Amino acid sequence: MYQLNCETKPADHSVSVTDATLNDYKRRLLNLWHQRLGHLNVQQLKQAVKKCHIEGIDLSDSDGLDFCEGCVEGKMSRQPFKPVGVIKSTRKLKLVHSDICGPMPTESLNGKRYFVTFIDDYSRCVKVYFMKHKSDVTEV
Repeated sequence: MYQLNCETKPADHSVSVTDATLNDYKRRLLNLWHQRLGHLNVQQLKQAVKKCHIEGIDLSDSDGLDFCEGCVEGKMSRQPFKPVGVIKSTRKLKLVHSDICGPMPTESLNGKRYFVTFIDDYSRCVKVYFMKHKSDVTEV
């Protein structure tokens, strides 16, 4: 939490403002403290003011917070991802995942700049083959 040491100004430094400006100021100040105190809700902010934990703000029961995008995003939830590693196939080689990668910026010792992977979904057996050209996939 924050410890605030606020001082009030003498009466000769006060300025007269209209109600609209004062309400706008109070609203901005309330939103500022809402963010500074970790998106504390308006009831807890008002309670902190009543208990003199926050001084220099005069809040009424009608004062409220503006729309806070951070609070809305913090309350969002999402469905969990499907479990990793669930076997979808019922026998070997029924489902094979494949991917081609390259060209790599550096050639291997044999001058190969591409590779292809094959992963059997059932057994999780992985095979990697290196190639000079992308078109060599059909031979592999």
